Amino acid sequence: MRLIGNPERKFPSVLVGGTAGKGSTAYLISHILTTAGYKTGLTLSPHLQKVNERLQINEEQISDEVFVKMLNLVVSSIEKMKRMSALLRPASLGFAGQVGAPSYFEILIAMAFKYFAEAKVDIAVVEVGMGGEFDATNTLYPLVSVLTNVSLDHTNVLGGTVQKIAKTKAGIIKKSKINPSTSLRVKNQKSKIDKKSLEEKVKFLGQAYALGVKAYEEDENAKKEIEKINKQIYEQDSAIMPLYQKGREWSLEYFETIYKRLGTKFDYYYFESQVGNIGLNLVNEHLKKGVFVKSNGAVIFSGEKYGLHNRVFINSLGIPTYEAKDLGLAPTKYKDFSYDLSIIVTAQEQSDYFKVVLKALSKIAPKLAQKTKHIAHGVVRLPMGKMSSRTGTVITGEWLLDEAKRRIQKEYKEMDQETAEKVAVGAVKYALLKSGIGRDIAFGFEESINLEGNSGPYLQYTYARTQSVLAKINPSTSLRARNQKSKIKISFARGRLVKLEGEEVSLMRGLSKFPEIVEQAGEKFAPNLLCNYLFDLSQKFNLFYQKIPILHPGVNVTHPRGVIGSRKFRLALTMAVGQVIKNGLYILGIESPGKM
Repeated sequence: MRLIGNPERKFPSVLVGGTAGKGSTAYLISHILTTAGYKTGLTLSPHLQKVNERLQINEEQISDEVFVKMLNLVVSSIEKMKRMSALLRPASLGFAGQVGAPSYFEILIAMAFKYFAEAKVDIAVVEVGMGGEFDATNTLYPLVSVLTNVSLDHTNVLGGTVQKIAKTKAGIIKKSKINPSTSLRVKNQKSKIDKKSLEEKVKFLGQAYALGVKAYEEDENAKKEIEKINKQIYEQDSAIMPLYQKGREWSLEYFETIYKRLGTKFDYYYFESQVGNIGLNLVNEHLKKGVFVKSNGAVIFSGEKYGLHNRVFINSLGIPTYEAKDLGLAPTKYKDFSYDLSIIVTAQEQSDYFKVVLKALSKIAPKLAQKTKHIAHGVVRLPMGKMSSRTGTVITGEWLLDEAKRRIQKEYKEMDQETAEKVAVGAVKYALLKSGIGRDIAFGFEESINLEGNSGPYLQYTYARTQSVLAKINPSTSLRARNQKSKIKISFARGRLVKLEGEEVSLMRGLSKFPEIVEQAGEKFAPNLLCNYLFDLSQKFNLFYQKIPILHPGVNVTHPRGVIGSRKFRLALTMAVGQVIKNGLYILGIESPGKM
């Protein structure tokens, strides 16, 4: 088996033994699995008419061509084994006793296992030969071992009593050694999931993540298996990397669709595999300098000395933890971008974690630590409670956008698809940005899509209202041109002084504060300040719109450069409000539809 690549380790199996009925039992199990959609291998003995009957996949016999190919492969391995056995001791080949020529049955079993492995079956059902414990089929470590009735048979080989025969046949009962990544369920899911849509693939990954976290926390055996898989990924084990890379590929592809929809882009992605070894080397280097210490086989940073808590940077298996990876990320990013400031944004529950990481960074690279700032945000709470990807009680960003869009279209039936998309994205973004930094966000659809409250759609509607007013003075001017740059020209002429209305004064004062608010929001990393300002400005404009006849010719009003008609002044004021709202929404990453 070793000389043909140990095919018996590459698929899950069901091993069926016993005295009578094992062939029919094996066939029925195979039929059930095939009907359920699994790609199922089956090997039976003896055959009735043709030896091909012994090697089947999904109830189809192996073709003559493939049979000859498998036979030649096994025979060539037998010849190689004979040549090696003449030169080496049997134990060096992995055999404890004398190496002899394989039997007819053993050759067919080797062919079957190789055939199943190359065909990548989801599972194989294998009928045991004469005995059990010392049978050629018992090289398998099956997921399930099945014993039919046991009675006297082949007593000259298996023993003269039912008890002795039963003991031999029960030798097929043992713990499976099949890696969880190649188990029946995962293999079946893998073969089926490839055909699914991207959304379904991502849903599968989310469910797997939640189940994995639950198993890790509740099942000690699962915890060990997950840690083993994590180590395989860190060491880039070829047995698991294709599956890991496929999952990462699905995730990134999905994220890109969301980023595009949100109008967001990233210049570069950093993966843990890139920075893990850098962090590992940094920790080991500064372990010698006393920055880190060893504890119970792991390497930790003693945060207690600085009023923080201790954290593990290299675990007892010698693998860098998230802490070490974040440590390695800082110099890696700086080498590529030479930044003035690196801002790390995470949930508030990670605050204590980053206090320790940044304190460790300050002991290794003080200048980089000074250039690094951690900003914590609260959690998003919906009516059903806190969202968590770890427990699976999570609402996806895509669902949130789709649901907002669906409700907007239901509420405002005259709104076209493109505008509804912009308004939905604006509603979600604004709802998340208007809360104070670090606070939990209570997200509600009714408030978020309301055109009369503190919402993104309200600001968008106010902007659209300014454009509607401006459109009335020159209907021939295209909406697109008005949105890009207003064509309105306002001329000033000398004249007498006239008092401004209170709403006009309030609006002018509000407009003057825009640069100051933007500066404050940037300095304090507080987009909610800009949100509050834009909401207040929109309220002022809508009051102005309701009480002041903007397009009425009216009397003149004053301006530092002279006197203009109230109509022109109010149009200029409307134009300024529209531009400021548009600029403010742009800073928040929200589009301003010219018409709603």
